[in-house]
Amino acid sequence: MIRGKASATIRQPAATVFSFIVDDFLTNYPRWSPEVQSLRPLSEGGLRVGFVAEQTRVDQGRRSTSTFRVTACDRDCRLHIAGISQPFQLSFELEADGSSTKINFAFELLKVDFFMRPFEKLIRVAVEDGARGVVTNLARLLEAQVQLPAPPQPLLAPVQTPPPPRQTMDFLASKDDGLIPFVLSQILDTCVNGVTLSDPDQPDSPIVYANSAFERISGYPRSEIIGRNCRFLQGSDRDQPELDEIRAALKEDQGIEVTLRNYRKSGQMFLNRLSIRPLIDRKGRLIYYLGVQYDVTTQLGASAEIDRLRIQLGDGRR
Repeated sequence: MIRGKASATIRQPAATVFSFIVDDFLTNYPRWSPEVQSLRPLSEGGLRVGFVAEQTRVDQGRRSTSTFRVTACDRDCRLHIAGISQPFQLSFELEADGSSTKINFAFELLKVDFFMRPFEKLIRVAVEDGARGVVTNLARLLEAQVQLPAPPQPLLAPVQTPPPPRQTMDFLASKDDGLIPFVLSQILDTCVNGVTLSDPDQPDSPIVYANSAFERISGYPRSEIIGRNCRFLQGSDRDQPELDEIRAALKEDQGIEVTLRNYRKSGQMFLNRLSIRPLIDRKGRLIYYLGVQYDVTTQLGASAEIDRLRIQLGDGRR
């Protein structure tokens, strides 16, 4: 389960905040979540326990439709919603404090599909950011009601509220959680270079993702790659000065690029131009090591042969 939480205090009484979120949900939900293109009630009446609705969204250019159900609704206190066609839960909890109200919002992704698991920490970061985006939008909309008199029909007119600024790899909590990881894995599988993600939070920093090129270069299938430290490609050939350089760089959270002698599953040696980069989230936390591998055996072999011929021809002599 992946959870994101955020809070904001708004200069409006709880009754006003609850009415904005719940009583006018069908109108205002697309305002605080502009990705929602349409919202259609599947139950009669207003929001209450058991109320079902269908939403159509456009997230990252992909159109999708899903349904959800209200599971708790207490006047001026809380609203809980659970996905029907997708495994998620979200909740709004209100804490009244005189003329102000604290909104506590939480979003829970109850299941991470198998193909998304290598990106779980990235999704976790985005879910947390998405939760903050929800309360930021709500606070902006509700605070605007304090500063400006409402027009005759303020909540019935469609209002386009710009979404919060997007970041690279931004899986907002309210978005389709599987789209970008799925597309990203497809993109990486088209790369000619090997690409891996290693998880430093697990013992011995195992590989949690490897693309198709890494399988091809190493000769190992993914089932024999995932869960192992990438040093397995060194075999017993551990006396390489570059390995000390890698350890020193990673100790300082620095990237590095070296050429190593590695070995395919067949036992054949190849020269691996390896680039390692720490991936840091927006809070400055190390979440993955990105490894990019390029088989330079042919290139370095050709270069050595050219040098040998130059020496024979006298080009290498002073």
